[in-house]
Amino acid sequence: MITIGGVPLGHVPTTASRMTGLIWGDVGSGKTPFALTAPPKVLYMLFDHDGDKSIKHVQHLYDLIDYTRVQASNLVDQFFNPGTTTLKDLDKVLATREYKSLVFDSVTAFLDLALVRGIELAAPKVTKGVKPDIIAPGLQGYGARSSIMKAAAMNLHAICAKHNVNLIFVAHARESRDNDGNLTDVMPWLPGESGVQVPKNISEIWMLRQYEGTRRVYVRPWNVYRLMRTRMFLNEEKDSAFFPWRFDANKWEGPGQIKNWLEEYDAGGQNKIAMPK
Repeated sequence: MITIGGVPLGHVPTTASRMTGLIWGDVGSGKTPFALTAPPKVLYMLFDHDGDKSIKHVQHLYDLIDYTRVQASNLVDQFFNPGTTTLKDLDKVLATREYKSLVFDSVTAFLDLALVRGIELAAPKVTKGVKPDIIAPGLQGYGARSSIMKAAAMNLHAICAKHNVNLIFVAHARESRDNDGNLTDVMPWLPGESGVQVPKNISEIWMLRQYEGTRRVYVRPWNVYRLMRTRMFLNEEKDSAFFPWRFDANKWEGPGQIKNWLEEYDAGGQNKIAMPK
């Protein structure tokens, strides 16, 4: 076998595709049920209070880790270093192969916790001037938040990749307006460096939006909506950035399930698939 620096030369055998995704949108748009259509069984990490209300009728599809019950501000520390108890336990759990997908809901709520923790860590180091607090976190507080989120995302990516587990982050939407109040852009609520670090290793970034009584999945930038991309779907119509999401989350039936798209993607040799109509 030919190697270069100890790394074998040759193509890696094709295996079942592993999805890394970011699903974002407004509150109530259906992000959580959409994420839960990933291949089961799902390990569901909950950070949003009452964020699982829309999926409680399908509890057989997922196991819940409810971090909303944890009051300690240093909860986010458990995701900062691979050697923490939480991440070592996660590694062991995913090694059982019981779970095919991990859903992290939501990045937005985790960032709120990370900001509080970031201020706690940064404030004692400020010996001159105004110490950061929740009203004015300052560069130190915001910087610590971004560092915590970056580390958490990298560690989750590494563990899920190790065990070939799909990883889907959920985030809320953030609107930006000009001085006259006009809407300029809508993006995932990923402030600061988080807006760069979280998406950079994610292949599928989709926005879910309600429009005139229907739900749409946007896979490419459209109008003022930014930060969507796809490697899974073809762009047969050059001006097409979205498709309807027809899944019935109440009855839990119908087209529009992530698990089915992944099956179709793999069946086609991991060539891009047509966007649903």
